[in-house]
Amino acid sequence: MRGRAHHYLMKRPIPSAVVLLCALCAPHAMASGPVAMTIAGCVVDGDFVSDRGHVINVRSARSQAPFALARYEGRRIEAAGDLLPSDRFYIHAPPRDLGPCLDPPKRLFPK
Repeated sequence: MRGRAHHYLMKRPIPSAVVLLCALCAPHAMASGPVAMTIAGCVVDGDFVSDRGHVINVRSARSQAPFALARYEGRRIEAAGDLLPSDRFYIHAPPRDLGPCLDPPKRLFPK
């Protein structure tokens, strides 16, 4: 027994073929690439929380290993690098220490 979709396709072969060709010829969706930017925020409980409240996954651009933020705990920092999807941030140089974090940003998504 054949399904409803098969019955529809057999009754209307021309529109179905057009839809199929359009789907096959459409450009493929591409994942977004890295975006060069500078992010400022505070290191709170071992996490880099941006001024906008995003928890940023900081990694070294050279080794791609997680960047050790322990020495910046309670400090406001600014780092330049490439931001990728899922808030992965590859920094090119150590962050700049801007002093103590007097007013830590609130996390958009609490732990």
